[in-house]
Amino acid sequence: IARIHYWGLTRWGEGVSSKTKREPISFNFRDLSYKVRLISLENQTKNIKTHLGIIPTQLLYDLYSIYNVRLLENNVRVHLQRKNNSDMGKTLINEPEMFVSYNNGLSATCKELIKDEDGNALYINDLQIVNGGQTTATIYYTKTNRKTKDICDLSKSFVQIKITEVPRKADHEELVPKVSQYSNTQNAVKKSDFYATDPKLIFTEKYTKQNFVRPSESKQNVFYYLWFNCC
Repeated sequence: IARIHYWGLTRWGEGVSSKTKREPISFNFRDLSYKVRLISLENQTKNIKTHLGIIPTQLLYDLYSIYNVRLLENNVRVHLQRKNNSDMGKTLINEPEMFVSYNNGLSATCKELIKDEDGNALYINDLQIVNGGQTTATIYYTKTNRKTKDICDLSKSFVQIKITEVPRKADHEELVPKVSQYSNTQNAVKKSDFYATDPKLIFTEKYTKQNFVRPSESKQNVFYYLWFNCC
């Protein structure tokens, strides 16, 4: 597929003078045949707006097909974008309607976002996904993988998104790196951590805490909490 882009003197000048040396990702939602409704909150102290909404995974697939890693240039964890998440891919195939419930969603930034009077997004300027690169890449690679592309129906899955609009250049250079950094500040979750909510473990812990074994030297009750995991 060949795509032809016409560059005028203005666009060429902006590209040459740009400190980031990159071409901003800007598009009309109607040109992509998508309707995305957003709820917006204006932050008076920082001169920014935050937009929340649900977008189809097919839209992410289309954007990644066009722009690839350019979507993630402000993502501090961009190195993860090539890592396909197998559990996420299984949800897209087996439970696409539950994808929006199971997934943490995306965080993005832009310089401008225009909506109509009903809250539908019309145009976005300089879109960057600062958190959710692995989600975006997994959607793309699950749909393009020759083994799964025929059984992956993206029309049934959606993902939540938070878009931070920072219109002023000075604020943009200061705040966008912070949004990216703080969105990706998280502790790794091990599979063993999910057993903490197992009903059997909760019951056992509650029972043992009601029955102490012997007083300790510090005059505090001592409890033994043991669990044997059998096949």
